[in-house]
Amino acid sequence: MKRTRIVFIGLIALLVLASVVLGACARTKYKAGTYEGASDKRAYGYETAEVTTDANKITQVVLHRRTAEGEIVDYEKYNGTGGRPDLKQYRLDLAQQMLDKQSAEVDNISGATDSVNGWVTAVKQALEKAANK
Repeated sequence: MKRTRIVFIGLIALLVLASVVLGACARTKYKAGTYEGASDKRAYGYETAEVTTDANKITQVVLHRRTAEGEIVDYEKYNGTGGRPDLKQYRLDLAQQMLDKQSAEVDNISGATDSVNGWVTAVKQALEKAANK
């Protein structure tokens, strides 16, 4: 009887340990891979994001501004001159902020509010696809 009780307690301890280990392994934040997202399309274009993740963090963010036809804009034309925002630099700065914060929740950039909001939406969409639910 005592031996059966010890075996029973040992089995329960083993099951508890196994569930803790398996639960820890299954609790990753993301599925590893590259995921895409896009903002709503507007008359003058929209924003897209490619977000690469490993199991627990964002490893790369690539942001693009696209024309209404879906082509990547010529960033040489969006360099802060001629009344156009410096999307060439803003997209790089914003992507770095997202990597640093490990989040799409970043500060807006004066002069590029629509583009920044679009990129935030696109990154959130990509992260939703990457989420390990």
